[in-house]
Amino acid sequence: METTNGTNAEMLAAAAAMTSTTTEDEQKIHHHHLRKGMRLQHWRDMPKHLQFNPYIHTGYRPLLTFWGCINSLFYLHNETINILTHAIPIIYIIATVPPLMPWTQLWFLSWCHVIGLVSPWVGSFLYHLFMNLDQGEKLYCRLLQIDMLGIWINQSFGALPMVTASTYCLPSLIRWSFIGSYVLLSLWGLYKALTAWSPWERRLCFLMPFTLRVILCFLRYWGFGGGDPGAFTHVILQLFRMAGSLKWLKV
Repeated sequence: METTNGTNAEMLAAAAAMTSTTTEDEQKIHHHHLRKGMRLQHWRDMPKHLQFNPYIHTGYRPLLTFWGCINSLFYLHNETINILTHAIPIIYIIATVPPLMPWTQLWFLSWCHVIGLVSPWVGSFLYHLFMNLDQGEKLYCRLLQIDMLGIWINQSFGALPMVTASTYCLPSLIRWSFIGSYVLLSLWGLYKALTAWSPWERRLCFLMPFTLRVILCFLRYWGFGGGDPGAFTHVILQLFRMAGSLKWLKV
C-alpha cells in the first residue's frame, strides 16, 4: 500500500513538473512571437470586457503595456482601421481649420469650433488604441468615458458658435437665456454621459441639448434670431450628423 501511495505521489509530482514545463514553454513561445511579430488572438481568448463584438472572431491584440499599444500602430489587427480613421481626421483638422478662423474678432468661439471639431476624433483614437491595456476593466471604462467626453465637447463647446449665431439678433435677455440654458443642459449631459452604464443612457444624455438646438433651428428658419441664411443648410446637416452619431455610441 505504501509502495502504491509512493508511486502515485511520484506520478503526481512528475505531472506537475510536466505541466509547469509546458506552461513555461508556452510562455516562451508566446514571448518569442511577441518579439518576432504580434501574435493575434481569438475572440474567446479575450477578457470579458473586450468580448463585446462576437461577430469579429480573430485579429485581437493581446493585453499590452502602454508602449505595446503604441507599437500596435505598426502592424495589422482588428482595430487598425478604427485607429487610422480617427487619427487621419485629427491631423487634417489641425492642419486646415485653424487658418480659417477669425481669431482676432472671435477668438473664444474660434477655439470652441476647433476644439469641438477635433475632440471626438481624439477621444475615439485614444479609446481604440489603448482599449487593450493590461490594466483591467476599470481602465477600459475610463477610456470609454474619455470617448464620451470627446463627444460631449463636440456637442457643447463645438455647438456654441451655432447657438451664439442663432440667437445674435434676439433681445439680450432672451439671447443669454438661450446660451445659459444650453450651457446648463450640456453640463447635465456631461454628468449623465460619464455615469451612464447602458447605450440608451449614453444617447439620452444628449437629448436636451439636441432639443434646444432644434428649437434654435426653427427660430432661424422663421427669420428670428440670427445667423447667415446661406449657412442654414449646414445647420440642418449638423443636426442630422448629431442624431446619426448617437446611434453608434459604444456599448
